[in-house]
Amino acid sequence: PLFYYMSAWIIKLGSRFITGDAYVALIPSVLYAVGMIWVILIALWVLRSLRHIPLFLRSLMICVVVLFPCNTMMSVMYNNDLPVTLFSALTIWALWLMCRTNQLTSKSRWLRASILAGIATLFKLSGLIVVGVYVTLATYIVIQMLRRQHTDKARQVIIAASIGLPLMIAPWVYNSNHTRQYVENEFGVIIESRNVWDVVYPSFFFSFDFDIFDVPFAFETGSSSFWTLQYLTLHNDYYNHWYSRAYKYYPPDQLFTIPSQRPTSDRKPIPYTRLIDAITLQVLALPITGVMILGVCVALYRVLFRNRFALRDGSVVLLLYFGIAQGAQLLRFISHPDIYGVIIHARHLGFLYGFTFIVGSWWLLKLTKHHKRSKLISLGLATVMIAYSLVAIRLMWLPPI
Repeated sequence: PLFYYMSAWIIKLGSRFITGDAYVALIPSVLYAVGMIWVILIALWVLRSLRHIPLFLRSLMICVVVLFPCNTMMSVMYNNDLPVTLFSALTIWALWLMCRTNQLTSKSRWLRASILAGIATLFKLSGLIVVGVYVTLATYIVIQMLRRQHTDKARQVIIAASIGLPLMIAPWVYNSNHTRQYVENEFGVIIESRNVWDVVYPSFFFSFDFDIFDVPFAFETGSSSFWTLQYLTLHNDYYNHWYSRAYKYYPPDQLFTIPSQRPTSDRKPIPYTRLIDAITLQVLALPITGVMILGVCVALYRVLFRNRFALRDGSVVLLLYFGIAQGAQLLRFISHPDIYGVIIHARHLGFLYGFTFIVGSWWLLKLTKHHKRSKLISLGLATVMIAYSLVAIRLMWLPPI
């Protein structure tokens, strides 16, 4: 409910100084300010955490993450998705820095992360994902220390991490009780529970629908794959076009012509170049997504086979974040299967994929640093990032139809 309280106070205070509709006058400025904070957060993360990577490449990483269509849409939509994503990102950053600087017993580090996670949960219950990362990370650290017979340090971690638990549990309970006053399910599920196998085939969770490279807009496209729907959500203007069936059923020549001027007709033509941009972006997203997959795979490898260093290089945090976020998505969908709902198309995952892309790029450049073709690899990565960013900018605002 924190989002609604803050909105009410913004409008109430603004009404004292603005005549007319304070909402219309103030909200664009609020969105701009919060959007800039989001961009600054991403920039600080990349610039401060990846100092050994050339500035040019770091700048391109920032552009790609900020220009993910999912993040672009989220930053201009006035709802609670952006604040929960913002504070979730800050929580993950706090935990990641704590591990990278080896301050695992620092009470202030754990307290900072718990406060940020609590605020995220107070905005929206999807913040429980980072709460799960917090608790699981603390458990993992304690187990590792006990295995190495560092009993005193394990006790210090338990004490330090426990201090922040009430700061996360209280917002969870409060938000859940508040939500139940208006809906039956505190997670906002609006359909009845059904057997998942009556809705989808098992291949839904293990396949990828390549139809999106022909028609990247229509809702039906990609609906046969869990992962394709997330891919399309991240790399396309999902919330502006997802529910328009025109892109699937209208003949192509009708998409590019000016519609009838009848009073009931509000459909606008889509520029042909924008349609090509949308298809091109799906192709350019393949290497970008490949870098994300590399980040997750390297993190998994480090945790399994280089366990001694997995905490210090942040691999544990990345793997926990990815696993818990996707696990929550899968469990929620299995409980309430609906390919037409936002259960799959969660906007808060925009930062998860940005995080995996940043870390994946870092590992790609690090692992190939001494390779004879390292400069060629860096050039290739830079070229893909430039192309993706330019096309994403062109595609940013399509006319609604």
